[in-house]
Amino acid sequence: MGLFAPWFIAGLGLLGLPVYLHLLKRHRSETQQFSSLMFFEKSTQANLRHRRLDFLVLLTARLALLSLIALAFAQPFLWRAGAAPGTAGTRLVIVDTSASMGFGDRISRARTEAARLMTPGSKAALFDSRLRLTTPPELARAAVTGTRGSLGELARALRAYQETGKAPLDVHFISDLQRSAMPPGFSDLRLGPGSSITLHPVAGSPEPNWTVESVTAPSRVRDGSSAKVQAVIAGFHTKAAKVTAVLEVNGRPVARQPAQVPASGRAKVEFTGLDIPYGFAQCAVSLEPGDSLSADDRYLFTVERTDPLRVAFSGRAPLFFRDALDASTRGA
Repeated sequence: MGLFAPWFIAGLGLLGLPVYLHLLKRHRSETQQFSSLMFFEKSTQANLRHRRLDFLVLLTARLALLSLIALAFAQPFLWRAGAAPGTAGTRLVIVDTSASMGFGDRISRARTEAARLMTPGSKAALFDSRLRLTTPPELARAAVTGTRGSLGELARALRAYQETGKAPLDVHFISDLQRSAMPPGFSDLRLGPGSSITLHPVAGSPEPNWTVESVTAPSRVRDGSSAKVQAVIAGFHTKAAKVTAVLEVNGRPVARQPAQVPASGRAKVEFTGLDIPYGFAQCAVSLEPGDSLSADDRYLFTVERTDPLRVAFSGRAPLFFRDALDASTRGA
């Protein structure tokens, strides 16, 4: 045990104050009336008073309060032996269930590898964009989700889990280890003291993948005939090919645009005109036909159609106000 501020222990010297106050007693002399002091003579009288403590409960409470105040300011702490490097910790088997694990038989290979790594006393978990503890039977039935996880998020979750359990971790992470899942800096991948991580890749050789990488569309339109929707189609480990992008409104295809995408490159397609009803409409740009990883073949967005509002403006700077309105509604 130690103290962060040991000089505050000097405050324990104040414990003598309640003891002194309880020992201090006032001597009260009784006054008696006499008609004459003629028959009295002066003498010296020895007065020996035995002092004892009274009100023991009150004294104990005062001493305890002063002791706790002094210890609180001294900030005591306990020394704990940290885990030595190489010490085996709690085994945690984690299966990546992010969208990219839907390629081919990656998720089935991950389940097989997890069953091989599970030992008595091991714990199981699933990870997509967050870490979820599970049971070995549920781990054997792990399914792919539509989310995308980051290894930085995994490292933060493991540090928090180790802080809760107060024990080092022996982590076995089964994943396809996508490059896009890497955090900006390697410092984001650090684990807690004494913990280690072993990576088990199940990706195999790179597989071709087509995706709708981004969509640029107005958030609000007045006249849908002049609205423009732009989409970027990207290919990874793909050959040069012609793909078809489909614009959907509320689940119904309304337009198609072909795109010539170079090998492992990108191409931009543009749709002119967005015929949507009043209110919010759920729109999407998808690929036709899709590939084996359908999670990134469709890009969702929403557009609101409203009528313009008429506002009466009275002032000395109409040009500035008009420019501000034009900037706020640009693209609508």
